[in-house]
Amino acid sequence: MLQLISNSDIGGFSETGSFNQAIFSSFDFLHMIAESNVIFAVKIISVIISLVFIGIIIHSLYKIQQILYPPFVPADVPAGGVPAKTSPTKRMYDEEFAQVKKYVDSDLSTEWKIAVLEGDKILDDALRNAGIFGETMGERLKSMTRTQFPMLDDVWEAHKLRNLIAHDINVSVSQEQARAAVDIFGKALYQLQVLS
Repeated sequence: MLQLISNSDIGGFSETGSFNQAIFSSFDFLHMIAESNVIFAVKIISVIISLVFIGIIIHSLYKIQQILYPPFVPADVPAGGVPAKTSPTKRMYDEEFAQVKKYVDSDLSTEWKIAVLEGDKILDDALRNAGIFGETMGERLKSMTRTQFPMLDDVWEAHKLRNLIAHDINVSVSQEQARAAVDIFGKALYQLQVLS
């Protein structure tokens, strides 16, 4: 009664036939899905790790910049950053700068030029006394960074006007240009804490 059925009688499948291939290909498909999920998870983890390392690199570069280019601190400011009381040896420029303001308020265009030249000269002396290295004002400005001296770009512009006046006697300078330069010199001197 019990009849044995051979593999060849079941729907035409043989032992080495397509039935076995179908089973193996379904396992391959499941294995491929599992691998793709693993690959996706590895990609996500790689992106997260990369972002962490990028953050560490940026933080390290910031710290290196702070070490290489420390902020400018005048000579009489202690490590805590609070200015000390004005010492008797510190040079103040109130009288000289008051004269510069008189020159720039004059009605004579030649005195406007003198105001720019004198303002630049006073700032140059103040930078030298603050310990900024360089043989000339330009060299001293080049040795500083914007982190050390936030007004650096403005001072450069005022110094360029001074150079223009110093190298060309016939250059025309308006009172507004002279006032702007003198104002920059005054703010820089105030920042250096040599004007009261």
